[in-house]
Amino acid sequence: MLSPDLPEVDFGCTNSKPRIHRLITVCIHGNELAGLHAVNELQEEGFFNTLDVTNRITIILGNPEAVKQRKRFVDINLNRIFAPSFILENSQDLFAQGRKEALLV
Repeated sequence: MLSPDLPEVDFGCTNSKPRIHRLITVCIHGNELAGLHAVNELQEEGFFNTLDVTNRITIILGNPEAVKQRKRFVDINLNRIFAPSFILENSQDLFAQGRKEALLV
């Protein structure tokens, strides 16, 4: 089940080259849980087991820490990070944070 402790799950095709690969994000805001509940209900009902074997779906919990805290966001409102002004003003910080996270994995 998708949760803050398991923020990414894959269903369907397990080889490296699926015919179709879809990405679904839920909980971009930690206090908006409808998508999380819907995905988990679909999983419980076996929907993802019915996928064509050439297709793959990856589901990502957009803001696991905010979900844990039941808050809209913790540090940054993720709706705002796609604005060109935000990217220009914060690109070095975002790059550094991304590198730090990649190195810690």
